[in-house]
Amino acid sequence: MKTFNNIYFLLALFLLFTSCNTFEIYVSPKGGVNNSGSKSDPMSFEAAIKKASKLLKEEGLPKNGLKITVMGGIYRFNKKIILGPEFKGTPDQPIKIHVEEGAHALFDGSMLIAPESFGYVENPEEKARLASSAVDKIKVATITSTEMVERFNESLMLNLSYDGEEFLPSAFPNEGYASFKMEVVVDEVSPPAIPVGKEAHGIRAGHVPYLEPGKPRGWKGSLKEPRGAQVNISDKVDDMAGSWLQWQEEINRNNTRNQLTGYIEANWLLSSQPIYAASAETKSVHLTRALGYGWAWRKTDKSFRVFGLLCELDQPGEWHFDPLTNRLFVYPPKPMTEKTQIALSVADGFLALDETSYVEVVGLSVKNVGSGSVYKIGGDHNLVASSKITNSIATGLEVLGTNNAVKGCDLIDLDVHVKLDGGIRSPNEITAGNNTVENCHIYQKNFEHEKVNIVMKGVGNSFRHNLIHNSLGQAMIVYGNDQIVEFNELFNIGYDEGDGGAIYSGADLGGYGNSYKYNFFHHLMHVPGKVERAGLHLDDGQSGATCIGNIFYKSASKGIFMFGGSGHTLKENVFLEGDRGAYYVRSLGEKMYKIEKEIQKDLNHHRRGTKEDYIGRVEKYTGINGWSKSPWKDKYPLMNTILSDSSIYGRLWPTHIKIESNFYYNNKKSIDRIIDSRVEPEVVARSSVKDNELLSKNDFVNYENMDFMFKDGTNFPKIPFDKMGLQLDEYRKQMPEKEAYRKALKEFFKDISSSHPGTKKRINTSKVIEAGPWLKVEN
Repeated sequence: MKTFNNIYFLLALFLLFTSCNTFEIYVSPKGGVNNSGSKSDPMSFEAAIKKASKLLKEEGLPKNGLKITVMGGIYRFNKKIILGPEFKGTPDQPIKIHVEEGAHALFDGSMLIAPESFGYVENPEEKARLASSAVDKIKVATITSTEMVERFNESLMLNLSYDGEEFLPSAFPNEGYASFKMEVVVDEVSPPAIPVGKEAHGIRAGHVPYLEPGKPRGWKGSLKEPRGAQVNISDKVDDMAGSWLQWQEEINRNNTRNQLTGYIEANWLLSSQPIYAASAETKSVHLTRALGYGWAWRKTDKSFRVFGLLCELDQPGEWHFDPLTNRLFVYPPKPMTEKTQIALSVADGFLALDETSYVEVVGLSVKNVGSGSVYKIGGDHNLVASSKITNSIATGLEVLGTNNAVKGCDLIDLDVHVKLDGGIRSPNEITAGNNTVENCHIYQKNFEHEKVNIVMKGVGNSFRHNLIHNSLGQAMIVYGNDQIVEFNELFNIGYDEGDGGAIYSGADLGGYGNSYKYNFFHHLMHVPGKVERAGLHLDDGQSGATCIGNIFYKSASKGIFMFGGSGHTLKENVFLEGDRGAYYVRSLGEKMYKIEKEIQKDLNHHRRGTKEDYIGRVEKYTGINGWSKSPWKDKYPLMNTILSDSSIYGRLWPTHIKIESNFYYNNKKSIDRIIDSRVEPEVVARSSVKDNELLSKNDFVNYENMDFMFKDGTNFPKIPFDKMGLQLDEYRKQMPEKEAYRKALKEFFKDISSSHPGTKKRINTSKVIEAGPWLKVEN
């Protein structure tokens, strides 16, 4: 029989190879493992990958290429599929994994839970744990699948799907945030906590002088050894579905199944920790960890939500898993029938390209991945395109290797949307990764607990023509050198957060070569009572950025904010209706100058290797004084000039900054307020701020319709405003109509300043855009 199967396999290969120009394998959701792979006898997707792998290992790439055609339908999977180094196409013959023309293929990484396994709660002990308002509405099932139990136990913040609609665990409060009172019931434990009155910039819990003996640097407490405060809730107490006694008993029963998420440490820092205990007597909660900047630092509002408590299960769609009994409690959002599909994301990624070359994956959409990376792209010259990646407690796209590209994808409701990496920076090498994420639509829709997360690292990668919006906090962080961020559109970002920016880069004195060009930032609204924000925030000494031709309209309080840092060039940027446009201040200066001297004298200094070790952290990748040696001094001569100057008013002050030929209209603070008054005259003299102009509405093509192209292309720079954001092309067949959603935003925030005093008005721009209108490629 085995011999017969081998003959059948070889015959199928021969027929496929000789009957068409390209070796083609068809797959479908109902395809069989042993099918031939023809269009009339398709294989399963995983079987096709194995078949292609076997062919490539044994015979190499077919003369006329290799293609896997994915027919339409829903494909279920529960583990990652890996394409290894045998998948090597060529520039002329890439290996293609494409959806069939006109079809829609969706890969679903969830497992189904039989609806008939659910029944109403009858156990008296379980009923006593439920909110009185919901006890008769909750259904429960015992989970018997080992794989599903393991997945529930791995993480609390999972999404349970109910007939295709996704829901988070139970939450308090159901809307908005609760807050803590500043007065505590019991103080944080110090060390590692910072005592009240000892808070200061540069002082952090778990670090000298508040490093707890026997603990690693940065340790602030754990569930086994709590160090957090015991505190009362100041508001939203009436919104608690459960009683304080239920909170106490539920957390005492198992304190690993809750998560407090919010801005309790600082109003720019979204963080999470479990509650250690609750007290019905004092109506308080006991936090697990001390806060990083101290409980009383800046006396922030300490806003938060709590997820995962069974007694807070009171809204349709919410759910709770009890790991002690493997019981799953749900509040059905609609009547449960035998056809109801209840599913949990379990897959640990979808597709990994591991040392592959010239592989194209086009049109394969994915949802419900439970961990890992949906697409992990290594190797070189690979392409992932036209994929919609949604509802995954995972990273949507992880791009590594060299010369890889992602184009025309939609990334919605993910823990991390994009990790873009690649390239090398070391004492002896500065090499570009040349990886690209292009023309992608990136936002949150139902993930109200998590912001958009885009992380760009490495050297020489590109992020261009993307649309990013609907994020409760800053959406993108840029690290490394020679990164290109251009032609992107960003709006409705940071509506729950203070400080930071839509795009943030910080604390790297050697971050030269990064370029921000022709990006459009708009409707970034200041949050009342929180620290001011910016469109682009170059923070804590970040240096060496070039910003050209960006447009900022109602961009929070600042368009471009340079908090310290040197060597920046700002040219031909347009700042409209903000508080101020470009703004730079001194952040490091004399304080860091003294700390640097201390670190240089003491090899065991407690700040060595920390954030405050600014020079040491640069030398970690350049080598000792590496900026004055090749290849660094050749690539970045200005970096060499600045970092070689260790004198007072030298490398730790904001010098060699050029802010020239930028344009302003209707900002609260004009072009004479670019430099903070506290910057020393000796430092100001080493920069250039000149030729910045005031404009009128009439200088633009159509200011009222937010068409910010200059009318006069001779006396003004030719900023390609029409090219900013998404573009229709072969990998993006449709996109939202820009003028429509921009005008909708303008109308929603009409007569509201983007800076102080701020606004609490909220708009879900995912719904605005999805409602249309849309532009489509003409056939």
